[in-house]
Amino acid sequence: MSVAEELPAARTLDEDRARALAARLHRGQRDGAGAPLIDHVARVAAAVTADACVAAWLHEVFEYTPMSEEELLDEGVSTGELRALRLLTRDRTSRSTARYLGHVRLIADAVGPGADIARRVKHADLVDRAAHPTAAGGDWSPPYALGLEILRRY
Repeated sequence: MSVAEELPAARTLDEDRARALAARLHRGQRDGAGAPLIDHVARVAAAVTADACVAAWLHEVFEYTPMSEEELLDEGVSTGELRALRLLTRDRTSRSTARYLGHVRLIADAVGPGADIARRVKHADLVDRAAHPTAAGGDWSPPYALGLEILRRY
């Protein structure tokens, strides 16, 4: 028996499994307006191309759940998808417009694996957040329209 025959096949996470994972991880979580967070995640996933669906279903995981990168890799997330998720993740405790827009610029300027997926998911995320605004805490709200302008330049 060859080494390849002894090793289990690498798991890949398809859209259906990503949807189920997101539903499990975000169960009971609410956005700032009190709506189920999974509703936002589902709208973002519906707005992207098939190659970005896994990242779209999981784009809020690092910000809202304790799931680790290693656990996502074990679930079958590709290294490109993981990089996209890293790019998409921001510090939610910051209430700074400059930091928020800097994060969007980071995504806009990214190159390499996962960068295009991150841009597509972020665009869908911003469109959805602008259409369904929620309070981020206190009286500050992220400047979604300005973020969209930054992404449209790329």
